[in-house]
Amino acid sequence: MISVFNEASVIAVFERNLEAAKRKLSELEICGDSTCNFRGLTGWIFERTIHYCLIKEFEALALTMSIQEEAPLVGRVRVDLLVGRAFIELKTAGCFSQDEVQKYARYREIANGCGQEFLFLTMAETYQPNRVALLKILGMEAVYFLDTDGDWTRLVRRLLELRDLK
Repeated sequence: MISVFNEASVIAVFERNLEAAKRKLSELEICGDSTCNFRGLTGWIFERTIHYCLIKEFEALALTMSIQEEAPLVGRVRVDLLVGRAFIELKTAGCFSQDEVQKYARYREIANGCGQEFLFLTMAETYQPNRVALLKILGMEAVYFLDTDGDWTRLVRRLLELRDLK
């Protein structure tokens, strides 16, 4: 499988669009002379970037795959994307604690109990104990890092495998 994107090009799309969003938001009359950078902007741009890149990957393969944003997992819990039967949690900077890693382990159990998969994608996880914990608790087939060569293609392949397992 030849991918449209790789880790570096996904990050480049993200960075280009984050800067464009900040620039365009700063043009709003209400912004005055302040720099537009608010909580949630980076995460939202990252989510939209992944959504966009996945659509382009599927189009290149002449496939249609349903993608839902802020998909309900259980109760009021929402996961960033539902791609086919895979819930994908997206983080620009990885996890902030071991408790957060445990939270995603619970999400995986809930998703698996409903016949779905739970995947985790981050731009980078630089805190080694959290990186190791994610891989150990969620499993190599469920965790993807854009700071690791080949993980973007591995993610796309996994989504295609899950599509074929209907």
